[in-house]
Amino acid sequence: MGGSFPLRFLVEVIAIKPILFLLLFGALGVLARYGSVQYFVGKNWTSFPLGTASVNIAGSFLIGLIAVVIREKGLLSEDWFAPLVAGFLGGFTTFSSFSWEVWNLLEKNEIFLGITYAVGAPVMGVLACIGGCYIGRIL
Repeated sequence: MGGSFPLRFLVEVIAIKPILFLLLFGALGVLARYGSVQYFVGKNWTSFPLGTASVNIAGSFLIGLIAVVIREKGLLSEDWFAPLVAGFLGGFTTFSSFSWEVWNLLEKNEIFLGITYAVGAPVMGVLACIGGCYIGRIL
């Protein structure tokens, strides 16, 4: 076994490859988000957060596209779902996951729950952000 035992154990027994793919794709998502948002910095078109909004909308589009391509059409292996969705889109935007969850509720005919989540989560998120800012300012 020698000195390579712990590494071999991690790779073979714990199956570190999927974790490495998640990390890699997450890092790529973060870089894509940073680059996309930076594109809009200093443009002075409007005070509206175009960079963040565009990333969130693009991420929402991509999660729908990826889900159909992998889960409905089978054009890519299911093995790609986690790295692309949890990894890349998780690093790129969490709004895409939120959008997918709302759509899943609506598609399952959980209309009230879907609408409640769609309206409630952003409102609660903004309120939580305000609360965090308030607490941070009084510390």
